[in-house]
Amino acid sequence: MACELRPIDYSNVVKLDSQREWRKSQLHRYQSQFQHCKDSSALVHIARECLTHSLGCERASLILIDNANKLELGVGYEPWMEGDGFTGSRTIIRSSIAQGDVLAIGNVVANDSFNAQHSVVKNGIQAALSVPILVQNKTVGVLYADSTESRRYFTQTDIEFARSLANLISLRLLFHTIEHKLALIG
Repeated sequence: MACELRPIDYSNVVKLDSQREWRKSQLHRYQSQFQHCKDSSALVHIARECLTHSLGCERASLILIDNANKLELGVGYEPWMEGDGFTGSRTIIRSSIAQGDVLAIGNVVANDSFNAQHSVVKNGIQAALSVPILVQNKTVGVLYADSTESRRYFTQTDIEFARSLANLISLRLLFHTIEHKLALIG
């Protein structure tokens, strides 16, 4: 097998590097907000803000999972999350949980695994991102974001940003759990 060297456009390298640095600075800003977060509703608000503003998704939320692995859709309530009327993609969320990693689909319509799913077709989901939230190696929820108006191609930098955000939330939830247990003892 012969090696082939291809020139790389310098502007693309600079663009990707500056995106990565911009995401890193955003993550540091959000990390500070998470550290000063006093309650769960503020945590959910910050998580939604991160996904909508940073990744350009129209809808986003932190969705917690109960012990039977059912989605608890009441966290960070918005009309699109209402129980049986949930208009996100449960299939994408469950797939992300099953693989235990970020599932980012920039063009759901072109994805043969998801384009025929009832929720995708019915709700017109064009792009979606789901990131499992783990606390002590157990999935307790997902960060979910989607777009119904247009496709949104997620870069590797976007995926790493979402993964880092999920890790921050996991740590914060673990901290809340520890604080709660300490309060019960004291």
